[in-house]
Amino acid sequence: MYVDIESKNVVSDAGKILVYTVSNFIQSICESDNCFVCGAGRSEKEFNDEHIIPRWVLKRFSLFDEKITLPNGVPFQYGKYVIKCCSDCNTFLGNNVESVIATGLNGKYEESLVFFNENRELVFVWLCLLVTKTHLKDKFFKYDMRKPNKIGEMYNWESLHHIHCVARSVFTGCRINQSVIGTMLLFPCHQYENLESFDYMDRFDAGVVSVRLGGYFILAVLNDRGVVKELLKSRLDRITGPLQVIQARELFARACEANLRINDRPRYYTFKSRGESFLQIDTIRQSRISVSAFREDVLGAFMYGLIDKLLVSSDNPVFGEETRLQREAVKNGQWTYLFDEEGRFLNGQLQFVK
Repeated sequence: MYVDIESKNVVSDAGKILVYTVSNFIQSICESDNCFVCGAGRSEKEFNDEHIIPRWVLKRFSLFDEKITLPNGVPFQYGKYVIKCCSDCNTFLGNNVESVIATGLNGKYEESLVFFNENRELVFVWLCLLVTKTHLKDKFFKYDMRKPNKIGEMYNWESLHHIHCVARSVFTGCRINQSVIGTMLLFPCHQYENLESFDYMDRFDAGVVSVRLGGYFILAVLNDRGVVKELLKSRLDRITGPLQVIQARELFARACEANLRINDRPRYYTFKSRGESFLQIDTIRQSRISVSAFREDVLGAFMYGLIDKLLVSSDNPVFGEETRLQREAVKNGQWTYLFDEEGRFLNGQLQFVK
């Protein structure tokens, strides 16, 4: 491998780009229509559609004709929610990532938990791949249908660079050191006939992603080096049963707020050890990590946006009666659906407590 004199990218002897510089990543991937995996242009290779939410997920949960809600609030059909990718890379991802994940996360909680624990690196790569595809797709959607600006124009693409490096590590052969894998949790969750069994959420600004696959819920923080898990430990240790949907969303909101409190953010880099033939992705270790105080207003903003549509009328048999007090308390970050007034996990029939 060598460093290309002109681009400064790290390239294999066969010509494969192993590591993009930040500026080349933005120019060649974020601001172009090249293949997001190998970087090939439309004139160089044959292209086809890569489903952002994988086909196996759409098939398992009958989602092809259902709709995902975009960051601008507009619903968009799952079956058409695709990103262009060269056919070689599309096939490669299908064989080396999606087929393995689909088999391992087979919908059965106990078996999926075993796979999750034994294949944490691959699951982390898969989640980074979902986030990469999701936000690169935002280049094509308007933030406001009345204005020309695209959602992607609001992003600081530099913050996606590390996630993209991890997402394509299976393709490049880069090894991921354990410190790179952030907070990543799997919890069982309840299912209901009147709610979809699949849910995808991520916050680009907070570095958090979650996927609900039937009877379980995966939550990951992509850039915290595991700090968020420690910040939430007192709550995580008290979760003793399956999560309600609204509880899973609260946990997602709390992870977002906690990650934004980290002041000394982990820094990531790719390197090659002397005598080795492969690259590694690692973190620059901090001797001390500074964390800001808990912000109720930040939690409230995240949480209310996620559960507003679940705060429905009293004829909903799952979530109960909506009250003005409850809605305001959620907005202010002063409400929990996870625990009762004694701090005990609300298992089974959900109660609302302030």
